[in-house]
Amino acid sequence: MRNTIQKKVQVGLIGIILVLASAGCAHFNKQSKETQATEPGQASVAEAKPTSSVDTTPPIEEEAQPLQSSDTTPPIEEEAQPLQRPTPFVHTVQWPQETVSIVAKWYTGKFENWKGLMDANPKLKRNRISIGSKILIPEDFLKTRESMPQEFLAKFAPKRENKATPFVHTVQWPRETLSIIAKWYTGKFKNWKALVDANPKLKPNRIFIGSKILIPEDFLKTRESMPLEFLAKFTSKKKKKASPSTPPPEEEKEPDLIGPKEYSEK
Repeated sequence: MRNTIQKKVQVGLIGIILVLASAGCAHFNKQSKETQATEPGQASVAEAKPTSSVDTTPPIEEEAQPLQSSDTTPPIEEEAQPLQRPTPFVHTVQWPQETVSIVAKWYTGKFENWKGLMDANPKLKRNRISIGSKILIPEDFLKTRESMPQEFLAKFAPKRENKATPFVHTVQWPRETLSIIAKWYTGKFKNWKALVDANPKLKPNRIFIGSKILIPEDFLKTRESMPLEFLAKFTSKKKKKASPSTPPPEEEKEPDLIGPKEYSEK
């Protein structure tokens, strides 16, 4: 039974293979015929088209641009211009009451910057600036370049009292002494020491007619010249005699300030 089935299957497969082979051959013959039919048409079409002529004209050559010569010379460097620093500002003292602190306040805005001004002006003496003195203002501190006006100075400058002209007495009479001169001009004899201090070259016991004696302003009571009548009160040779009815004054006894006090025993 099995053998018959296997045979039938093999016969079926062989039949299928043959059918497929015949179908393939038929399909191949059909394609070959189609190709033969289309080849003459293609040839005619090819003949209908004009053959393109070969362009024998040479191509237009581009104009050769000149080669840029490589310049090996280095570029010219611009000269470096020096940095322009501002011109140093110098203040010139114009008023007698100017101080380094006030100058610093105007130009730098602070009184305490006087130290910076002193450092910038090593030859400057703080307490000895006079009209015409030059004070360099450092650029780091400078706030304004306008000159300091006198109105600004008046706000801070100490007010000076108008001192009167010193008074000098000229010796006119031969019996003048420093004590008498001091009494007239100062009101007290003992102020002769102040006259000696104010006249260091004066010798108290050797003054002559024409000698100049400066009277200190602090002691001066009058500017009128000493009259001869005032001098005569103290230099007259006539002495007043005491009247016999008036007894001479008794000398005052000094009290005993030292020692124990005695008390009466009762």
